[in-house]
Amino acid sequence: SKDTPDDVSYNKQLLYLPQEYVKSTLNLSYEPAGRVVKLISLNVFYTFTGKRYIDAENTRFIPYYELLDGNINLTLNLFKTETSVKFAVNNMGNEDYQVMYGYPMPLRNYKLQIGIKY
Repeated sequence: SKDTPDDVSYNKQLLYLPQEYVKSTLNLSYEPAGRVVKLISLNVFYTFTGKRYIDAENTRFIPYYELLDGNINLTLNLFKTETSVKFAVNNMGNEDYQVMYGYPMPLRNYKLQIGIKY
């Protein structure tokens, strides 16, 4: 709806909300028969975010971006505890992108996570 008779944002796309957004996941898991290794999993995540307008007139925008993230997870039974080790690679394509105008996001980065459930 119009806030004023000359509202420039009338019938325009909302700021920072893309018209196109796709997120998909591929998960492969394997449960070995051994006593120590409980689960091995590989996960790949794909995200497509369309262009987002940064002004009410829909004349300036942040371009679309595609991201590919992934991780491998190993769950172990060690010393009466469940231990998980996860290695993740975020932004595998080293994409230079922004979610908010003027705030660049990290390029390819790595994360190692260790969890112990007792």
